[in-house]
Amino acid sequence: MRATLIDERDVTEEIHDAVFRVWGHLNGDGAVAVYEMEGASLVETIDWARANFREAWSLSADIRGSDRVTAVWLVGSDPSDRADRSV
Repeated sequence: MRATLIDERDVTEEIHDAVFRVWGHLNGDGAVAVYEMEGASLVETIDWARANFREAWSLSADIRGSDRVTAVWLVGSDPSDRADRSV
């Protein structure tokens, strides 16, 4: 890990109503149930994931463009990349 002091004024855009995805890992072969979470904070989303999938989940934030959705991994990663990755 590396922590670097930065100038907070370099932010050019903010998103105040984030959309998250909870990727619930269903088994060891990469199968998932993906839930879109709107109207919830990051902490509320993590609580929901823990309540519904215990320790087998990943979390991403969506950045939506005009023709695509980019997943920014916040916790874990895409379970189809490697089935052994989870919280």
